[in-house]
Amino acid sequence: MREIQEDIAKDCLPQLLVLVEEGEAISITRDGKTVAHIIPASEIARDLPEDDIEARQHRKALAENFIRWCEKQTPMSASLRELLDWRRDDRA
Repeated sequence: MREIQEDIAKDCLPQLLVLVEEGEAISITRDGKTVAHIIPASEIARDLPEDDIEARQHRKALAENFIRWCEKQTPMSASLRELLDWRRDDRA
């Protein structure tokens, strides 16, 4: 895993993302200590148990449905209570 100082990572994020897209994992360090890892998304999906993948897919579907619902609303046509009820009811 390649280690990159945070100040360098901040300046080179687009280039680092290209490396990650190509399959390389990056470790971001601050004062010599690792503070974050950037890894290809395919590695995350591969390492998750099947039920975690299903849970992530469910959360993604909920988020997409919520976005579609929001796009149909005119400005301020949905009250905060409606939004909270929508979230609580787990509408999918």
